Amino acid sequence: MKQRLCDPLPFHVTVDGQEIKIQPFFDNVLDVLSVFDDKSMTDEEKVMYAYCAFTGKKGKDFEQQVKIVQCILDTIVFPDKKKQQKEQKAFDFLQDAPYIYAAYKQSYGIDLFEEQGRLHWWAFLFLFQGLPKNTRMMEIIKIRTEPMPKATKHNAEYRKSLAKAKLSVALEIPQEEREKNAQKALESFAQMIAKMAQQ
Repeated sequence: MKQRLCDPLPFHVTVDGQEIKIQPFFDNVLDVLSVFDDKSMTDEEKVMYAYCAFTGKKGKDFEQQVKIVQCILDTIVFPDKKKQQKEQKAFDFLQDAPYIYAAYKQSYGIDLFEEQGRLHWWAFLFLFQGLPKNTRMMEIIKIRTEPMPKATKHNAEYRKSLAKAKLSVALEIPQEEREKNAQKALESFAQMIAKMAQQ
């Protein structure tokens, strides 16, 4: 995403020529991402929940809700999707929550619990990208991305230690899988609406 410091952060999206006010706070985004992982909810429920979380309203036009949520995901939540897909994802905003909280507190003096409903998602991402190497979060990312060296007669102990470290911080669900879950739910719900319209 390209954001100049002299420009305001986006709090609106435009869908079908209509400007819609949204609440793109980091806690709302993380809440929505967790919902898209919830297998106990239907795709319809997930999209409706996301719409309500992002707009603060309950919509009645399901097709419009899909468009709005899709627009928010594409332009606000995952604006650099193509760039991100080329990069190795070595973190997850939900699973790494304790380390991210500690890193923000350590590096910026920011208490993320106090910033709920205030800190814009983009500001959250900018701060995340600037975390220093001496935070536990960045140490974990380094462990996850550290390539396993080829076995030699001299590095058996290091390989064993690195493998153990990688196992201890391994991700259950990579961040990119969460993004795919969100996209699948939207597509599934959109297809269901299209079928209803044809009947």
